[in-house]
Amino acid sequence: IKISEHSSIESSIHCRKFGPWDEPDGPSLHFCNITIGSKCVVKGMVSIGSTLEDQAYVERLSVVAEGATVPSDISAVGNPAFAVKSSVSCKIHNHPWSLGLLKVCWLVLEIYHFFALSFLGQWLWVSHLPYQWHYNPLLQWSLVILWFSVMSVISSIVIKWVLIGKKKPGPYNDTLCTKISEWSADWHYRISLSIFPMFTFMSRLWNIYLMMHGMDIDFKSQIMIDSFYPSNLDLIKVTKSFLSVVQFDVKQNSEYHKISIDQSSVGYGVYLNAGATHIRNAVVTPLSLISQSITSEHLDRRASDLFTVYVIIHEVLLVFGYIIYAGILFLTLIPPYELWVN
Repeated sequence: IKISEHSSIESSIHCRKFGPWDEPDGPSLHFCNITIGSKCVVKGMVSIGSTLEDQAYVERLSVVAEGATVPSDISAVGNPAFAVKSSVSCKIHNHPWSLGLLKVCWLVLEIYHFFALSFLGQWLWVSHLPYQWHYNPLLQWSLVILWFSVMSVISSIVIKWVLIGKKKPGPYNDTLCTKISEWSADWHYRISLSIFPMFTFMSRLWNIYLMMHGMDIDFKSQIMIDSFYPSNLDLIKVTKSFLSVVQFDVKQNSEYHKISIDQSSVGYGVYLNAGATHIRNAVVTPLSLISQSITSEHLDRRASDLFTVYVIIHEVLLVFGYIIYAGILFLTLIPPYELWVN
């Protein structure tokens, strides 16, 4: 693989493939060169033997076919990708050394932050737990992990408002300060959600969490928490909708754009760029690239409007289920603990 200067690679690149499975000695492995020119932006997949000339652009969810060539100043869109005249600036505004150094400094701060949370949790719980109880160490570490997770999630809210503040649609300056602030808030947010989403999958409690980050979302909507990041929450509005794992791009032509989703269902792997400002009464199929608004005058007949009381009762029952699940998980730790201490 050859990648020239000032190019941005944000997706997978495959320089190998398997041969026919009916070969006598089993499938063989074939390799072929891939060449990417300077100032290219690759957000989709590039197959073996492909060539991207200078300032080529590969859109998300697009696949450049095997052996294809994307000419200069051309966007590759679709699967398989076809060429369209590029309207996207491929100029990479990076501050490689300074940005990388600031990222390392932030990671060091995060290490001290997580250590402080763990130390404080141990100090709080150790002094209140019965020392003579046989399972005291197991309970202690379980509570420390719970404390650590809760405080990490809460600190994400503080970090978002301190580093990013409130974003509004309109022009913005893509400065070094903006880059490191958004990256830092997004990184902490992603790490803080390492544990809880496994226990609270698709819970509407996360809607409240996103509201505290500044997102305009109602309690009836159901979302995947992994789809959102603090750097774009202020520019997304969701009402009475279902969202699977979705990607948002709220930046275009040096401007922030707000994306509004109302009474719609958005499938897995959908990519919404800044041109899709309104999604209303729509059903968006999985793995779709949406670059313009989709609106309908009539609500899809498969949609159902849930009463607020029903939603609240459902979430209360889920909370009890989460507590029972956590208790069962703790009980499963007792047998290996006994093997370890004995």
